[in-house]
This record gives sequence, C-alpha cells and structure tokens, in this order.
Amino acid sequence: MNALSQFFTENIVVVFFLYGLGFFSMGLAVWLELGRSSEFRRTRALLFLAGFGLLHGAHEWIEVYTHLPGVNVTANPVGHLLLEIFRVGLLSLSFLLLAIFGLRVIFADGASEDRGRRATIKWTGVLIGIWLVLVSITLWTHRPCGDNCVTAVDVLSRYTLAIPAAFLAAWAMALQRRSFKARGMIVCARDLLWAAWALLIYGAVGQVFTKPSFLWPSTVINSELFQQMFGIPVQLFRAILAGIMAVFIIRALRAFEIEREQKLRAANEAKLAAQQEALATQQRAHAEMEKLNRELQTAVQDLTMLFDLSRSLAATLDRDTLLQEALANIFKSIPRIQGGAIFLREKPGQPLQQVAVTGYEPTNGSGTAVTEARQVAEHVVAHNHTLCWTGESFLPVSQCLCLTRPGGDNCVGSPIPERAIGVPLVIQDQVNGCLVLEVSAGANCLTNRDHDLIRTVASQLSMAIANATLYQEVQAREELRGELLRQIVSAQESERQRIARELHDGT
Repeated sequence: MNALSQFFTENIVVVFFLYGLGFFSMGLAVWLELGRSSEFRRTRALLFLAGFGLLHGAHEWIEVYTHLPGVNVTANPVGHLLLEIFRVGLLSLSFLLLAIFGLRVIFADGASEDRGRRATIKWTGVLIGIWLVLVSITLWTHRPCGDNCVTAVDVLSRYTLAIPAAFLAAWAMALQRRSFKARGMIVCARDLLWAAWALLIYGAVGQVFTKPSFLWPSTVINSELFQQMFGIPVQLFRAILAGIMAVFIIRALRAFEIEREQKLRAANEAKLAAQQEALATQQRAHAEMEKLNRELQTAVQDLTMLFDLSRSLAATLDRDTLLQEALANIFKSIPRIQGGAIFLREKPGQPLQQVAVTGYEPTNGSGTAVTEARQVAEHVVAHNHTLCWTGESFLPVSQCLCLTRPGGDNCVGSPIPERAIGVPLVIQDQVNGCLVLEVSAGANCLTNRDHDLIRTVASQLSMAIANATLYQEVQAREELRGELLRQIVSAQESERQRIARELHDGT
C-alpha cells in the first residue's frame, strides 16, 4: 500500500463525510427548488432526485459513524446488524428513488401523463421484483449468514438498482438537456450534460467495485481490486463523482431562475405591449372622435350651406337673382372653387345660354375661361353625365384622380391647372342646363364630400330654375292676358263710340 492509499485509508471518515455531503447538498438544493412553479413537464420528477440525494447522503453518514475512531460497532452484534440492515435499506431506497426519477423524466415525453405514470410504476415494479427475487434467493441459499448476507444485499442493490438507476437518470438528464437548449439555456444544458456523464460513470464504474462478498463477480471485482489498481479507495472515487454531480446539478438548477426571469421579461413585454395597444386604441379612438367631429362639422357646414341656399332660392322667384346667390353660396362653402357659370337652354333645340357667371377671368391662351366653361357645359349636356375637365380631356368623375384619391384632400405632386367640373341640370325631366365650376389651379383637390355637395346644389338649382321658369311663364301669361283684356276693352270702347256717332248722325 503506497503512501497516498495509506493516507486516504486512515482518513476514510473524511472521505465518507464529503461523499455524503455532496449528495446531501445536491438533494437539499433540488428540494428547495421544488416550490417554484415551472413550465417544464419534468419538474415533478425532481422530488425523487431530491429524495435520492438526501437518503444517499444519510447512508454515507451512517458509514461515517461506523468508521469513527473509538466506535466499536461489533460490541453489540444485534445493534450492529440492525444498523447495517437500516443502512442497506437506505441505500436500496435511494437508488430506487433515482430510478423512479429517471423513469418519470423519460416517460414525461408521452402524449398522456397517466400513461407515463403507469409506465413508471410498471418498470419500477420490475426493478423491485428483480431485486426482491435475487435477495430472497441469496438469503435462502446462504442462511444463516449474518453480516455476510447484509453485505450480499448491499452488493445486489448496487448491481440491480444502482447501475440501472444511474443509466436511467443519465438518460433522463440528457432528455432534459434538450428542453434547456430549446429555451436558450445553453449553459444550464451544458452543466446538465456534465452531471449526466458524472452520474453515468458513478453507476458504470463506481457501483461495479462493491464490497467483497461471496457473490460473484464481487469476489473478484471489488473495492480491494479498485484500490490495488488505482491506489485510492473506491469511496474517494465515488465522492469525487458525487461532488461533480452536486456542483453541476446545482448549477443546472439555475434554469428555474432563468425561466422565472424569462417569464418576468415576457410578462413585462406583454404588459408593455398591452399598454402600447391601449395607447394605440386610445389614439385610434381619439382619431375616430376627431374624424367624427370633422365629419359632424362638415355636415353642419353642408346643412347650413344648403339651408342658406334653400332660403335664398325661396326668397325670390327671379331666376337671375337666385342663380347669382346660388353661385355665391357655393364659393363660400367650397373654397377650392374660384369660378362658376350656369348655362341653360331656354327652349328645346336652342343653344345653351349663359345665365349666370362669377369669378371667371381670362386665361393665358386664346379665348376666355368662360368660353372653356361653355365647352364643358355643352359636353356635359350632350352626354348627360357629370364630367371632370382636366384642361386636355374629359374624364368621368370616377376616373378623376383628385376626386377618387382615398382619404386625400390634396393632389400632391399632380396639380391640374384650370380643371373644371360640369354637373348637368335636369329641368322638367330633361337636361336643359349645366353648372360649371372651375377649381383653383394647384389648390387642394375636390373631395367626395365636395362633389356630393355640388350635386345636391345642382339638384336644388334644377328645382329652383324649374320653379322660376314656371313663374316666368305664369307672369308672361298674366301679362298676355292683361294685354288681351286691354285690347278687348279698347275695341269695345271704339265700337261704342262708333255706334254713338252713328246714332248722333242719324238724329
């Protein structure tokens, strides 16, 4: 036995203490994390991992007690046997909890939680059954064996429970590592991988070298062979692996803190998004309110204009007067209009006559703007449609860029100089006139509201012109009837005077 081996053998109590401390610290850390709420489906299995760490740490501390200097456990054989049975029971139960942890995590990926629970129970029962059968056979075939049987049960527990449990738990940690990586917890995933490797080596190597017993292969592959091969007790090797497992599992538990931070960040982002959405909703509501106020104000202005127009049209039956007042009301309500003219056909077959004009000025080319307005009126009356004059061609209102620009009050980048709008005037079910309005060059374009208002004004003008025309006809008839009465009275007076003269001459 070399000096290093002699040192650790003499201080085996410290080795057992550190061995137990590593597992107990791991179990306690995992236990403290159980109270956290988590979205990981495998979190519930941590209870069994915590139980494994606490019970296995307690098992190693029992070993500390039995190896303390001055403690003679053989002085009370019955007490020593009971203590050994209790220790082996803790050892077996701890490895069984580790196996349940691995099974719960492995079957947590299933579609049904109940199915995963049933699978865990089934395979746990298989492990317990194998262990019980082997223990029963061993105790039956070697009875009575005392401490040797307890050692054999210790060996069987490591072979049938510890090694499979270590493999299952390592597999489970590898699966959990995927969940960590999927959530961006790269460091935690790496720590869990190291813990899985340490646990795998702990089971595949550390639990193969058991105490020497009458069971094969522990008669050959045991702790004494390990110390001869490597020069250190196998308990030290297990303690190192236990420390590595404890460190990396505790580091991996930071995933729950990271998850909490992610939830908090997501909650803050959701709160901020909700606040932004509420602000946007409030702004939209404010914009809608302003839009409604503008529409209401516009409607009030339109109604006021139409009321004033109706009142002015009803105030007189003189056609020229009411037409001039109608144009004035249009200029006041639609600032974009800089000129207007009204053309009427007095009788069927006659050309259109200008009956009212306001705001037109001569253009820079040949002729005048009034002449251009007359051309617009003749074209509109001929086609019986409201048309838009661009200065070069006639377009239907639906194709006039300014009128159909959605939501736009301005023709940005495309002003149409000296553009005009012609609206037919239907008088007595026939198109006998036209209202021509000139739009200011480069000014804001006519909106749909302006166009609707112009058509309404044209409709009122049509009725007012029809009424004025009928009034003029009635006035003309009255004048004609008065003239006829005067002529009849004059003829009667002349005839009376002629008869009176004849009577006078006859006498």
